[in-house]
Amino acid sequence: MNYKDTLILLNNGIGPKNIIIENLIDYFGNIEDIIDNFIEYEKDLDFINDKDKSKIKSLINNRNINEMKKTMRKKNINVVTIFDKEYPVKLKYIENFPYILYTKGNIKDLNIISKNISIVGSRKATNYGKWVCEKFSKDLSLRDVCITSGLAIGIDSIAHKACLENNGTTIAVLGCGVDNVYPKRNKRLYEDIIKKGLIVSEFPIGSNAMPYNFPYRNRIISGLSDGVLVIEASDKSGTLITATYAAEQNKEIFAVPGNIDSYLSKGTNQLIGEGAKITTRIDDIMEELNWQDNKISNKKLDLNLDKFDKIEKEIVELLKEGSKNIIEISEKTSVKQQDLLSKLTILEMQGIISQEKGKNFRIKN
Repeated sequence: MNYKDTLILLNNGIGPKNIIIENLIDYFGNIEDIIDNFIEYEKDLDFINDKDKSKIKSLINNRNINEMKKTMRKKNINVVTIFDKEYPVKLKYIENFPYILYTKGNIKDLNIISKNISIVGSRKATNYGKWVCEKFSKDLSLRDVCITSGLAIGIDSIAHKACLENNGTTIAVLGCGVDNVYPKRNKRLYEDIIKKGLIVSEFPIGSNAMPYNFPYRNRIISGLSDGVLVIEASDKSGTLITATYAAEQNKEIFAVPGNIDSYLSKGTNQLIGEGAKITTRIDDIMEELNWQDNKISNKKLDLNLDKFDKIEKEIVELLKEGSKNIIEISEKTSVKQQDLLSKLTILEMQGIISQEKGKNFRIKN
């Protein structure tokens, strides 16, 4: 049996248990010899438990690989394996890479994507977090950066939507089969991604979303990207698992700082403390990754104060006088320093102000 059919069959039998596949290849010496010789040598395969052996034998005896492929064709699902040239190079060299990926969408070769950022964060994002996510996803998309995330509610969904709304390319990595919409409320978004981006999973078609699937799939989210941007996460958030994978894969980790009183900022602030890049503007990402920005606007800075809230107006008016540090701004505006941080971050991300060395803020030229 050829290598692709072998991997489809094994994946449908035991799921993405890469260590078993690796051991089988080592034992038989050739992936194409596994299925034809499995039953004869199964007693020697002590690295596979009896339950998984039974599943594999059942599939071998039924030999329903053609039926599986027929179902995938009917559902417009493609398969790419580690042995195919279309397999993403960025994923190929991570630890525990997936041997097989199921894809559904309009991208046939993931290697055509040169710039890719994963955006992850809380499922219970604050209004501030939602705004930050929309801002970054939009601006990155306008700079031809692919946005990868996990289709979950919250930050994931916002990142995908903002990307699509700005005619960008987005990839959703699922913790279930690519033919299974999860969560169900994201059915419309799932369909939009298929039209303009790509749905990816290592789990067999028809697989349900299981809790333990999601942490496992996070290594693919980070693996496909050049860097991971974390927007709002508690200190116990599953988002931090993606950041951990990114660190292990030598990917850049970017984190948006947040209010020290917010539990959804504990994770991002913790990452910054551990060495993640403080990220308050798109240039923080573009410069760190040495990406050329061909779409920087030369429009005159818009200082129309009507679009700002009361505190933001006070800050802008104050900084028109000259650069100020946060203590001076707090004293002049009578706003607590911890409340100023989010306002200063918003103004900095909008390109209105910038932070100088010495922690002074000024109106951006």
